[in-house]
Amino acid sequence: MIKSADGNRFASWSAIVALAILAGTFLFNVAPYWEVNPQYSFGWLVPVLGAFLFWRRWPSRPAPGRAQWSPARWLLVAVAFVFFPTWLIVQPNPDWRLATWALAAQWVGMALLALYFRGGRAWVAHFAFPVLFLCTAVPWPFGLEFPLVQGLMRTVAAVTVEVLPWFDIAAVQHGNLIEVRSGTLGVDEACSGIRSLQGTLMASLFLGEFYWFSVRKRLLLVAAGLALAFICNVGRAFLIAYVAARDGIEAVAHWHDPAGYTILTLCLIGVAGLALFLGPGVPPAASSTTEKQAHALPGGLFAGVVVWLIVSMIATEAWYRLHEGGDKIRWSLRWPETRKGFPDFPVPEAARDLLLYDEGRTATWEQPDGSRWSVFFFRWNSGSSRSRVVPRSHRPEICLPASGFTMEDDFGSRVLRVKGIDIPFHSYRFRKAGQDLRVFSCLWQDHARNVQSTAMPVEWSRWVGLGFVLRGERNLSQQVMQVAMAGYDSPATAEAALRTQLEEMVVP
Repeated sequence: MIKSADGNRFASWSAIVALAILAGTFLFNVAPYWEVNPQYSFGWLVPVLGAFLFWRRWPSRPAPGRAQWSPARWLLVAVAFVFFPTWLIVQPNPDWRLATWALAAQWVGMALLALYFRGGRAWVAHFAFPVLFLCTAVPWPFGLEFPLVQGLMRTVAAVTVEVLPWFDIAAVQHGNLIEVRSGTLGVDEACSGIRSLQGTLMASLFLGEFYWFSVRKRLLLVAAGLALAFICNVGRAFLIAYVAARDGIEAVAHWHDPAGYTILTLCLIGVAGLALFLGPGVPPAASSTTEKQAHALPGGLFAGVVVWLIVSMIATEAWYRLHEGGDKIRWSLRWPETRKGFPDFPVPEAARDLLLYDEGRTATWEQPDGSRWSVFFFRWNSGSSRSRVVPRSHRPEICLPASGFTMEDDFGSRVLRVKGIDIPFHSYRFRKAGQDLRVFSCLWQDHARNVQSTAMPVEWSRWVGLGFVLRGERNLSQQVMQVAMAGYDSPATAEAALRTQLEEMVVP
């Protein structure tokens, strides 16, 4: 069927608008990760690099084939349909990585289908890499990232401890910690290699496409880049430990961040040098194909997709605005400053930069029974997506192992009723240097008074996130309270002491 130029233009613009909406919603959802998580700060470059790779492949596009796969239209409808529930879910749950991957998959699916209708399978195969390249900036699933980070931290510490004696520096490993004569160093997430590993992976994939490498050369470049990232981070940990042993723990602050950026730069230079050494591959032959030879898109179908996407966004906004407002249940702390020996515990600058909280305070003191307490309280105001991304990403089972603690017991969640408010705490027992530490952690979201308790448990689950959606709750303030207690022999006695202390400290 021959279509008019106006019909082709309408179909093309409908597809462009649909892709722009999906791209915009994806970027809106994933940008907070790039802003607050150093591991994904390279994500701002990925859309630009992906667009460049697409533009670079455009002149060599093959002759368009026909879109003869009949289910393609139904697949396009399905991709558009799932946008509505996905967009509903991510509003209060921007930290739900599965939903973020769903948004990315919808954009990728829509883009590949548009290419398929335009130029058949040949165009899909030709442009697949630039389209899929966007996925390198999507946060990894937590079930994959967490064990990888923990494993890298321990491995970097172990290798560093083995190397330090070669330079007459005695060192002992304690989990993720390295003990030298001047003190103890923690191999945190940034030092584990995960930041340079993810950035190097993206760079390796980009350079493999830029130099038109074969699949074998691309795999070799990726493997070499990952190995280089690990070696460089062992070098960074060694440098930090060497400085600490020679000049004292205080000197580490001057070297920590410069060493990290230097390591990432060296990784990228190393990968680029290897790509040059491997030599460029054979680029696709330039095509004489013109735009007029490409097949027309199904304009009516893409126009319907645009309408559906817009209606979905309007309906989502209406749902949450309908339930926003009203009096919220909120509580804060009255700190026992009149107690003798109650000093504030300063939050390290690196932690402040990472947590990005709006209000925060930490303190440590000794109780009359001889137990030692440390309390951490941080609050993120409503509005910004980082108010949900940041607090839900930092939990005791993630952060304490970086300080050398080993989790011995997880007692699960329990609700403590304090002054008429049901406050959930997750209870743990950690151990370090032969001493037990009882930890109670609460992650709280303000909520309407007509809801009995919507405080989110520490452990994240899909059901908790769906509950936010069903109640129309988004952009609400979050706060974290963590209590670490040393000197209690059982979880029951520690919980009883916590109940008593909360009655003094909690202010509705």
